Amino acid sequence: MLVIHNDIELLKYYYSNGNVGIVTQLFSVKNSPIVAPIYYINSIDMLEYLFNNHINFFKEPRIDGNRYSTNFKNLELLKHFELLLTQSNSNSTSSSSSSPSPSQNHFSDGHFCFISHSINNFEFLKNKNLLTFANYFASNSKYHDANLDYEQLFVLISNVEPSSQLSISFETLRDFAINSMKYKRKNLFFTRASVRSTKYAYHYLKFIDWMFINYNQEKENACNFFYKGFHHYHNLFATHRYCSNNNDINDTHNFSFNNNNNNNNNNNNNNNNNNNNNNNNDIEGNKHLVIERLEKSTVLINDLTPYLYEINNFKFLNWFLTIIKIYYFSSSIDNTEKKTIKAIVESFMNLIIHKSRLQVLEIIHQNFDFILKKESNGGILDINTLKSYLFTSLKNGSINVSKFLFQFINITKKEFEKNSNQHSLLFFSNKFNK
Repeated sequence: MLVIHNDIELLKYYYSNGNVGIVTQLFSVKNSPIVAPIYYINSIDMLEYLFNNHINFFKEPRIDGNRYSTNFKNLELLKHFELLLTQSNSNSTSSSSSSPSPSQNHFSDGHFCFISHSINNFEFLKNKNLLTFANYFASNSKYHDANLDYEQLFVLISNVEPSSQLSISFETLRDFAINSMKYKRKNLFFTRASVRSTKYAYHYLKFIDWMFINYNQEKENACNFFYKGFHHYHNLFATHRYCSNNNDINDTHNFSFNNNNNNNNNNNNNNNNNNNNNNNNDIEGNKHLVIERLEKSTVLINDLTPYLYEINNFKFLNWFLTIIKIYYFSSSIDNTEKKTIKAIVESFMNLIIHKSRLQVLEIIHQNFDFILKKESNGGILDINTLKSYLFTSLKNGSINVSKFLFQFINITKKEFEKNSNQHSLLFFSNKFNK
């Protein structure tokens, strides 16, 4: 408490009366990460007093060895702590024959660390000014060792748009990811994709696109630095590196993705007729691969980049639903594969309905009406699934979405009353009182 209230004199009095040591218990708040004691230092004066008299206050108790926490309240305090460390090492070297001060003989190079907190507590971290620290650590080589929490910092950095207060170069981000592989064998691209609680910032997608343009070969590196798997296909989706040309829709190697293959454009144009003639053969040969990739990629899209369905004049949405249509209604697709495609559509529609994306629904109605037809009438989904979407919109009070869905889905008055909130009941009551 004395540190929190910045009361140096009372702290001195406490020790002058024979008290030994200082309490460095970690503080924690319910549902929040543990906070290191140094976070409660509020001034340069208190920092210097503790540094010169109670150096153990800065020790990180959750790490074995002589390591010091960097979880200061602001960057100014951290930089001053670094300065004190540098001066202490310099004084220790130049006056080795004299008696050391309390802080000498404690420090050596590399004793910096960034302590991990659960990345599920991202909102807490973001509100605690750690984005500034993330940028500082990522661009400061003295922190690039095995003690830096690369994963958490990458999540922090990749989730914000650049501003006058915070910016970071793509080269620095790439070096950051390389160092993570070097020191910890941790793939930051995979880590970022695993944090489903936060959407990809547009700036992060620009970084991924920049990686495809300048370092595309690194995704083939033996260390899997630029993650390949289904996250790779999601990255291709998110950066619009897929072929929108239906003739290339069944390309086994690329899964209709365009990996900067500009040199192949002429060959693709020359082969359009052949591709048209061989569409059925391509579907037969590649159907399992395409469906599997689409299924896994859709999960990532819904969690990390749901805005893909709406941006760029609905380009991705049209491509996505075109693939669904071609494969689902192909004569070569068996019941198991149809079931998988049906699950993909259900997942997609759940997202659109929950987010009340009326424009997407209108595009579906105009160009892909089979999505809103019941299975017995040439559609994909059964009537109960279609009803569930209307029930969701009624429960959410999404009036415009409900009005739209009522064009295609009929429900009873009892179903309406059971599944509507007060707002929907008031708005649509006349519809069932005729």
